[in-house]
Amino acid sequence: MFTITYALETGLCWLFFYALYAIWLHKETFFRSNRIYLIGTLLLGLLIPAIDFLPVQQPETIQDFAGYLNEVTILANGNITTPDSSMDIGAALVLIYKIGLAFFFLRFLLGIGGLFRLFIGSQIVRKENYVLVYTRRKHTPFSFMHFIFVYQNMDFSEAEWQQVLLHEKTHIEGGHTLDVLLTEVLGILFWFNPLIYLYKNAIRNVHEYLADAAVIKTVPTVHYGRLLVAYALPGFRMANNFNHSQLKQRIMMMTKTQSPKQALAKYIFLLPIALLMLFVFSCQEPITETEIIEEVKALPPTTKVIEAEKRADVYSVVEEMPRFPGCEESNEDRKKCSEQKLLQHIYTNLVYPKEARDAGIEGMVVVSFVVEKDGQITNPEILRSVGGGCGEEVLRVISTMPNWVPGREAGKAVAVQFNLPVRFKLEG
Repeated sequence: MFTITYALETGLCWLFFYALYAIWLHKETFFRSNRIYLIGTLLLGLLIPAIDFLPVQQPETIQDFAGYLNEVTILANGNITTPDSSMDIGAALVLIYKIGLAFFFLRFLLGIGGLFRLFIGSQIVRKENYVLVYTRRKHTPFSFMHFIFVYQNMDFSEAEWQQVLLHEKTHIEGGHTLDVLLTEVLGILFWFNPLIYLYKNAIRNVHEYLADAAVIKTVPTVHYGRLLVAYALPGFRMANNFNHSQLKQRIMMMTKTQSPKQALAKYIFLLPIALLMLFVFSCQEPITETEIIEEVKALPPTTKVIEAEKRADVYSVVEEMPRFPGCEESNEDRKKCSEQKLLQHIYTNLVYPKEARDAGIEGMVVVSFVVEKDGQITNPEILRSVGGGCGEEVLRVISTMPNWVPGREAGKAVAVQFNLPVRFKLEG
């Protein structure tokens, strides 16, 4: 599941792996190994945070926990609370993420559309293992999947054309477009993470090093270098371009002395490092939900009210828990829908008491109530209060609730008790 925690842990994994590459590996001439390293660690960064060695321990008394609803936070703002004030930051972050997601997805579609438009009206020549596309638009030669796009009026000599063709065929045979598509998709999902852009550039550079290395096996490096400089034209972002950016770095790598084979030992260290990352991000401290309940009950300041004796016919957890009404026709998750409806009801009706606001009182109120067999709300009681009329205000809102969809145990409707924590918080 894509959460803020998952995104942060993925980013930390990528940061660690990419830093190792930038400091230790990127100058080596083992281009295939570097490509495997970059793609492999990119995928490991996605996988490691999703694995849990030590899952959260189940509570010994699940009934004690099941009766607690999610905490509601009420902020004072003028005379009434703002319904969405406690969720402003989270809602804003989700909105920003969705806007970015839509923007980069649209950008991806426009890139695909640009390739398609370039393809239409071009001269197509099918070869045994690739397809030549002679285009009308001036651009540097590039490949995408098994297509090689070349400007139809490009003034290549026969020798130069053979170098260009070998370069692009190396991209095709190496399956480099799949790497590009992978990074593009991750660039959409993780558009906010700068590490994905560093990975994208590094992977594309390695692609070019591999293709350049294939060409300079057949021609002098100096001749090929002059060809790259001579045809420095704009390319396509989503394709493997013959004259990719960072031309100076490519020429440096072509003239660099081959790394000694002993340097391959560096890649062996990836395994223990990956295991260490797996241990750091995937092992969780065991914690029980019962401990969470104790933390809630211990929150100061408190004015405790003696808890009433629990009815023998009231459950804390049942096979089918009661739900706030209004979601019976929903196609979405009814539990999630009912939680949202409950929050909406509370935020719409609950007012931060003027007495508490003027006195600077804030803190947590815990109120219990019972959803009866017929869905009626009964027995509302304050379990914990902070004074200033906060507890009474929560009780008032509880009394305005409509009948719930009752809980069921063994197919029969039963009464179920809930505890609702409401935190009152003064802004500023």
